[in-house]
Amino acid sequence: MAIDSRSASFILAEPTSSERDTVAFQLLRRAFVCVRSFVVRTSMKMFVLGMVIVLCMAAANASSIDPGIIIRDPIGCPTGNCVPVTGLSFSFGVPSSGFGVLHFLNASGVTWTSLIFTEVGVAAINVTCSSDVYSCSVVSFGQNGAKIVLTAVNGLPGILNGRSFEIVLGCKNGDCPAWPGGLDFSALANSTVPEPGTMVLLLTGVGAICSRRNLRRRNAD
Repeated sequence: MAIDSRSASFILAEPTSSERDTVAFQLLRRAFVCVRSFVVRTSMKMFVLGMVIVLCMAAANASSIDPGIIIRDPIGCPTGNCVPVTGLSFSFGVPSSGFGVLHFLNASGVTWTSLIFTEVGVAAINVTCSSDVYSCSVVSFGQNGAKIVLTAVNGLPGILNGRSFEIVLGCKNGDCPAWPGGLDFSALANSTVPEPGTMVLLLTGVGAICSRRNLRRRNAD
């Protein structure tokens, strides 16, 4: 069978210098693209890791963003400087520094089974409280105030007659914001126990405040 002389043929020839340069350039460009892609992916991973670390640190400090107040029963009056309270109401002011420990003596003749502090300078959502002699909660008072409600329940003793107590304007770990210097607090002991319906409303308000506080902290994070 005859072979068509017009059949395609393949010629192997050494590439020219310009062709070698073109191939080398293409190889370098592909290598550059691969390296750049690797660097970008690594940078993004490092950025995400850094953001996670920052968010974790913010979450760890979320509990210290509010001014705090602590009511506790110390052993005696240090250096005898307790201020006697002979009735069921008294008042005190925040030191200019925004922090401090105030000492008082219950000289009213009766045990205080409840105690309510009221102030109009810091909103309830921004206040935390704790006590070793009362159950403590914070509710709104007016547009920019708070009512700190302390009740002797679940075996807590309250403040016995003749016993001293101290009010700590601050928090246990010492890293919470200061109260406004000069802010006045009024205190009332053994106020009338709210009716059941009022207690339901009070608890509803406390739940709403807690929800708002948690939402604010999540948004801050």
